[in-house]
Amino acid sequence: MSNAKIVEEVKELEEVKELEEVKELEEVKNMDVKVKENNKEKVKENVVEVKKTDNNDDIFITEKDRFTISIKYYLDGKEPIIEGFSEGYSYKSQEVHSFDVYFKYPSQKDVEYIMSVKPMQNIENAEIVDFVELENVRLITLLRGWSMDRPLEDLAQIHPTIVKALRVKISETIAGNGLF
Repeated sequence: MSNAKIVEEVKELEEVKELEEVKELEEVKNMDVKVKENNKEKVKENVVEVKKTDNNDDIFITEKDRFTISIKYYLDGKEPIIEGFSEGYSYKSQEVHSFDVYFKYPSQKDVEYIMSVKPMQNIENAEIVDFVELENVRLITLLRGWSMDRPLEDLAQIHPTIVKALRVKISETIAGNGLF
């Protein structure tokens, strides 16, 4: 066999080898693509679809979330007799006065603030004075306004019976919310 023929057969063998290598590479690529597609399908099967329907705004307390407490009273001397609070309230022969007080419903942030002002490690050991102080802090923290033409700072000058009635009416409205 001549050298030229040997060179030609070697070239043919090299070309065949190259073709076989290309085929192998294509097969590997095809296998890789199939594996990736299979993995994608498996991932799709394992993904739990979470649908977001809304932002659950109804569980977030904002400044818009308020309640109103109305105080109706008349004076017996210098003592206010308050509807729904004082015994013997009878408005028939008395001049009845009233005003509204506006409060925000307590959020978690409000609760944490209220409890930080008067911390109680053990409620079982708390005294009535501790609860009164907590209720006062809650009243001041949640107070947003009133219908009187006076600044809110005047609350410090109001009759203590009115403050007691406010504490009771807040508890009737929101129970222990904002305290514990």
